[in-house]
Amino acid sequence: PSFLSYVTGVSMDELSAGTRAARSRVLGHSIAFFIGFSSIYVSLGLAASALGSFFFSSRGWLPVVGGIFIILMGLSLLGVVRLPFLMRERRIHLASRPEGYLGSVLVGLTYAAGWTPCVGPILGAVVALAMNRPGEGAILLFAYSVGFALPFVLLAYALGSVRALARYSVWVERVGGG
Repeated sequence: PSFLSYVTGVSMDELSAGTRAARSRVLGHSIAFFIGFSSIYVSLGLAASALGSFFFSSRGWLPVVGGIFIILMGLSLLGVVRLPFLMRERRIHLASRPEGYLGSVLVGLTYAAGWTPCVGPILGAVVALAMNRPGEGAILLFAYSVGFALPFVLLAYALGSVRALARYSVWVERVGGG
């Protein structure tokens, strides 16, 4: 709930009240947040496709390296292998969050650019796949963004507590790794 409040700019009291006006504001800001982080991920997909196209003559080894990387990311999510460089996060702590929908877009941009512990293994696997599918990177990373955003936007609209989901987060991570 506190993360939802920060991302959307809606106070905890408004979130708790769950009024129609609060739901509309939360939904609008959640979509703006989605636009922010999606633009980073789609750009990453375009770059991965371009890089894959550049190495097109190396098609013999690129899929093998990508496959090994995807397996390594799955093992990381399963907890078999821990990769410390993927478990770090870099945050910029602002005194206050930027206002309005533009603020939510900016929060989404910075979130996508700096929060690898939540997204690192899966994002890395999708980027590896995008490198092996020239021309499809933006589509793959957009689908990743939608998959990432949909539960967030639904929770934001429902204004429900995410505490119930916290109990299952380890299993969600394991299933994702599998």
